[in-house]
Amino acid sequence: MLKGAIFDFDGTIVDSMFIWETFAAFTLEQAAEHYQKHYGVTLSAEEIVSGINKMVLQSYSTKVKMKYIQMQ
Repeated sequence: MLKGAIFDFDGTIVDSMFIWETFAAFTLEQAAEHYQKHYGVTLSAEEIVSGINKMVLQSYSTKVKMKYIQMQ
């Protein structure tokens, strides 16, 4: 019985890589720590990650377009 699956949504159905370029080398938690250490952000790591998730959701809702693949 199948218990789970991994599907590569980005690049297959949509092209949203432009959203993730900032975080290419980090997990979201590492990015939050980077912002705290290098940019003096005083929010908690959880608050930063929550803010990033909100921005990503907004981008997926308004900027990310479906890819159209022609089948032969």
